[in-house]
Amino acid sequence: RGHGRSEPPRDLDACTVDDCVDDLLAVLDAAGEERVVLVGHSMGVQISLEAHRRAPERVAGLVLVCGAPGRLLDEFHDSGLLKVAFPYARRLFDRWPTAAAAVFRGVVRSEIAMEYALAFEVDRERIRVRDLRRYFEDLANVDANVFVRMLESAEAHDASAHLPEIRVPTLVVAGERDGFTPMRLSLRMARAIPRSDMVVLPGGTHAGPIEQPELLSRSVRAFLAARVGVRRARPARA
Repeated sequence: RGHGRSEPPRDLDACTVDDCVDDLLAVLDAAGEERVVLVGHSMGVQISLEAHRRAPERVAGLVLVCGAPGRLLDEFHDSGLLKVAFPYARRLFDRWPTAAAAVFRGVVRSEIAMEYALAFEVDRERIRVRDLRRYFEDLANVDANVFVRMLESAEAHDASAHLPEIRVPTLVVAGERDGFTPMRLSLRMARAIPRSDMVVLPGGTHAGPIEQPELLSRSVRAFLAARVGVRRARPARA
């Protein structure tokens, strides 16, 4: 909700992981898809896991990329600092939503944010600057008040207890240098999911999908062929 070409919800309280799962299942129904492989990145990992918990009969497989089963803020950059600071940021957005959103967009679109990311958050040797700019532009176009509430829900949500119950083919993908969701969380997740496969993007960060798209694509295709029996993807339908 509120990402890409999807409109933000009219009710800002309807920005939870459960709401996103409702949307996912509604899209599957509208597309006439009974059973699918879910691919999730970052918070999308939590949404995919929660979708499997709620409707396992709709899920043929899982690809969990640079994410965690829950408590998204707990180990951000191996520190609890963001978790401590987040409630204060939330209060700012509640009190001055328009001003706080404008500041958020300005910071995300600034050259300072770009240079900081290139210096500390991404693999600048592999990532294309134009892809990173698009990444930031997409983030800036998200309603900041929606973003904050979704982040709050991602912190409250935890599907860890469900991991041992997953019986569909699962591929866990980790970025070796992911500071947002450190690789050890992916390792822990892979160990908890029976018969899961794992791929590590060497030197990869949280932006691994745009740093090493070829490796990620090859890994997903090989997984689909070997574990799910998908030899060739069907063309997307309009």
